[in-house]
Amino acid sequence: MPNKPNKYRLPVGTLALVVLLLILSACQPTPEKEPVVVKTEDYVAEAIQPKDGTQYKYDAPNNVEFHNEISGLDLTINAPVVIPQTDVYPVAEIEKAAFDETYYRNVMRFFYPDEQWVETPQETKRDILERMSYLTSLAEESDTDIANELIELQQRLATAPDDSAAIPFSFNDLPGKTFFEAYHYNENTATYAVLVAQMNGNTYQYRRDSDSYWVRESNAETLEQKNDFTSTNPKLESESAMGIAQDAMKNLGADSNMKFSFMEKAIAYNDKGLQGIGWIIFFIRDCGGLQATYMDEWRIWKGSPPPSNAAPWESEYMYVIVDENGKIAQYDVRGAGEQVAIIAENTQLMPFDDILDRIKQQLVYNHAYQENHVEEYSVMVNEIRLASALINVKDRRDIGHLVPTWEVMYEFHERLKGENEPTVYHCRVCLNAIDGSYIEPKAYIGRIAQ
Repeated sequence: MPNKPNKYRLPVGTLALVVLLLILSACQPTPEKEPVVVKTEDYVAEAIQPKDGTQYKYDAPNNVEFHNEISGLDLTINAPVVIPQTDVYPVAEIEKAAFDETYYRNVMRFFYPDEQWVETPQETKRDILERMSYLTSLAEESDTDIANELIELQQRLATAPDDSAAIPFSFNDLPGKTFFEAYHYNENTATYAVLVAQMNGNTYQYRRDSDSYWVRESNAETLEQKNDFTSTNPKLESESAMGIAQDAMKNLGADSNMKFSFMEKAIAYNDKGLQGIGWIIFFIRDCGGLQATYMDEWRIWKGSPPPSNAAPWESEYMYVIVDENGKIAQYDVRGAGEQVAIIAENTQLMPFDDILDRIKQQLVYNHAYQENHVEEYSVMVNEIRLASALINVKDRRDIGHLVPTWEVMYEFHERLKGENEPTVYHCRVCLNAIDGSYIEPKAYIGRIAQ
């Protein structure tokens, strides 16, 4: 079996986490040092910088070059060291969000002020007649597509239920902490919007068309999708889309520390093909200029000691999809929290030379574990970046700490016997920048324990 990681991917457009588990097995060489394991949060108090007005500037090179074999691992580092323009390295306390009925009512009202939400997406006679009236007002009778849809609607009208068959959605029918779905009919498109959420949870998703799904450009897989992105561009400027997304976040009470991370073109598809184009905009938590990095997967390598800390709950991020007509097509909130305190306004980070030693050590733990059928294996580090990460706090289930974090981006190359070319895995490992401990902020602590 190839030496592969336990890999977990979080695809855009679904609330469910798709878990891809691939098992590693091999022998373990003995690294020269034991891994750093943090048992308490005392390291934060010990690292707090005094408020004497002194500016603390972290000393690190602009680039790191290194090549050697360590415990059997061919390790190359040729990486820029990226440090944001900031003189402070704070630690913040984040409380897990708990969205209640009042909050969700506001979400429903924001997207559809009439609040006509129903339990199931059941098309009624009224819905069909409104759609037929809308289509008739838009096009000439010679428009073949419109004519064909009117014929189809006429056939559906014969068997559609009356208006009274559509059951209104009510929060009174929901027990506590239960996932729910609510739908709203849009007569202009003959589609249903959907809100999928959990009472007192911290994750929900609104989609304007429950039958469509969006693909962002970097995730295009098929040749058809790639051609669509090449040949199609949104009429709406990206700056305008950004303004619409930020206005929605403000109206829906998003934490002000959720800052813009990146945006891409996105295309909507359903079973009939391409349905629309727009922009997908990601927002990630920031503290003091140190922003977490969005990644839609995480890996833990068998044989490596477990991380000292992981995420206190499912990974936190937000994204908003704005179509080219300026309408919000999707509003997605994952693992939401709220900053409630700054524990330390500034902390002293571990010296970079010590961090570099810890990076090498952790990569050995991750990858110097091979079976006999592995012919060649190596690691190439291509970026070292100072960011922040949300990690769990011992015995505090609904609280996390946002700490300065080193993110190490690298490639793991593995060639099996009988193969001509290696398989390349694009990976990342995180170290707490204060004490150098190995952390996994994208992996929910409960999932690691399993």
